[in-house]
Amino acid sequence: MTQTEGWKEWADYWLGLQNFCERGCLACFATWFDIKYKRITDPKERLTFKPRKTIENPDKKYPGRVAFPNTHDITIQNYSQCEEYLIRLLKAGNQVLIVTKPDENIIRLLISALSEFKEQLEFRLSISTYDNEVLKKFEPNASDFEERVLCLKMLFMAGFETSVSAEYYLTRDVKGLIKRIYPYVTREIWVGIMNHFDQIVEYAPVIESLRELYSLETVLTIHSELERYFGHNYFTGKITIKYKDTFEAMVNKNNFFERNELIVNSLLVEKNGVGN
Repeated sequence: MTQTEGWKEWADYWLGLQNFCERGCLACFATWFDIKYKRITDPKERLTFKPRKTIENPDKKYPGRVAFPNTHDITIQNYSQCEEYLIRLLKAGNQVLIVTKPDENIIRLLISALSEFKEQLEFRLSISTYDNEVLKKFEPNASDFEERVLCLKMLFMAGFETSVSAEYYLTRDVKGLIKRIYPYVTREIWVGIMNHFDQIVEYAPVIESLRELYSLETVLTIHSELERYFGHNYFTGKITIKYKDTFEAMVNKNNFFERNELIVNSLLVEKNGVGN
């Protein structure tokens, strides 16, 4: 891959079947995208079925990893179409990343339907907090924390490769969230902030209550906690934590300024002869 930002950190292609989603997540990137390009004026419009005019060929072998779905989730309403599309992608020899806010019934069906393709598949489940009140507020039509963890366990026990997305996280206690889920993760846990925050607040004012979660101070605190707890030898679990590009950029920018401040201070000390 030549680009490693945004969704390109996860896959080379991101495919989907429809331009609506029943989940109604308040900070959905597809909603922001549709409002930005004036395809809709109200986020509720994305709850109404809109067939996609053009669907990428599922029988094609793509040169790179394919993620599915992009602007919607896999739900009871669209399950049959999603299953058929996924099987065709896999039969064409593609490596596929399934990204979903999972519910138990759908995951049971996918485990049964896709069991012969385990070597080509990875499931990435969206688990952003263990607080169900927060989940209900910001992801109103998605599953609760316990159901998402159950789905993660089911996939793990069935022998599928599993990973988790906590981008965007909805809790300051990202360390506590990861401690609750890491035993069932075979690949990575991704941590990231909510992108396009100010633009999303314009049409979803309730998001304003989350602003502090994505401040530099909070990002640095979360990063420090994760590095201290999961990056030392006394933590024996096998776990890989990856930071999404915008989260990592905030940390790196802060480190850059801190390093330069140290250099400047050292030069001043040397110049003034302090400590001689």
